[in-house]
Amino acid sequence: MLLTRYFKETEQLSTEDALKKAFSMLEGSNAIVMSDAEHKDKLHCVKSAGPLHVGILKDHQGYIVASEVAVFQNYTNEYIDVKENELLTLDISKDPVIHKDVFKAQSEKIQSEPKPGFSTFLEQEIFEQPEAIARAFNYGS
Repeated sequence: MLLTRYFKETEQLSTEDALKKAFSMLEGSNAIVMSDAEHKDKLHCVKSAGPLHVGILKDHQGYIVASEVAVFQNYTNEYIDVKENELLTLDISKDPVIHKDVFKAQSEKIQSEPKPGFSTFLEQEIFEQPEAIARAFNYGS
């Protein structure tokens, strides 16, 4: 992110502080996962809204960052939910981050093919949009 680089160079801020400052200037719903060129073992995660999860791989072999827990359920069921406006810095050269809020994901069935009658997921989603919008406006009821 160019603003982060700018703040690091002009204000001599750390990567974490520069990212916090740049992120605070953004409007709307945002999520950023950023690597650090100076510290190649670090990964920074921050969000303003919406889901952002960090899966902790089995045997502590690394992390998977995603907006849905189902993305990493084949690899781990342990994850951290990045809180709103929280900067989470992961150091992949060390043991997994010790975080007070490590959750256990429930296993869920992932649909590997579109429902019968649809040739692609895109087609299925297009036809399901009216129902999904109605559920959203009625809060699922």
